[in-house]
Amino acid sequence: MKAKCALFLFTFISLVVISCNNQAEIDYEKQRSLEYIDSLQSDLLEIKQKLDGIDFEEIAHRKQYILSEIKLIQEAVKPEQRSEELSKILTDYHGFFMMYENLDKNIETIVKESEELFIQTRTLKQSVENGDYGKEDFKKYLKAEAKEIAQLKTKSAAILDPVIESENMFLKRMEKLEEISKSLKIDSPTPKAQ
Repeated sequence: MKAKCALFLFTFISLVVISCNNQAEIDYEKQRSLEYIDSLQSDLLEIKQKLDGIDFEEIAHRKQYILSEIKLIQEAVKPEQRSEELSKILTDYHGFFMMYENLDKNIETIVKESEELFIQTRTLKQSVENGDYGKEDFKKYLKAEAKEIAQLKTKSAAILDPVIESENMFLKRMEKLEEISKSLKIDSPTPKAQ
């Protein structure tokens, strides 16, 4: 009888220890998954912060301003009469315009994709917390979301970062072009107050 009790007690304690270890492993894996999803959501928030930092109304105004400045200069100064500095500024302006056009063409997609991916990561997070997915299904979904977020992060960096980083250069070029326009007595459109 004592042997049966000892065997029963040993079996019971072993099952409790094994169960606790399995639960600890499950909790650890769940915590790692939640942290990874948080990092994906942080990437999406970083994209949103970049979007929030861009004044799209100002960009639209700049596009019109650039086009009118280029047209005025092209009409007032023949290509062979342009200084190297003026030619460089016109080339830069064309580059700014193309960058702003690229932003306009892609902004809707970036916003839409980032919103959808945020919803999907939030759903994944809730599923982890509720234990809705099996381990393999969850890994498949998580891998797909991580890939899409990485692609969006790369795309948004290629489109948004140049706009943000070129701000000072645009303002300097605008100032210099205004000086040149005045010296050539070209009436330049008044840029929007900065």
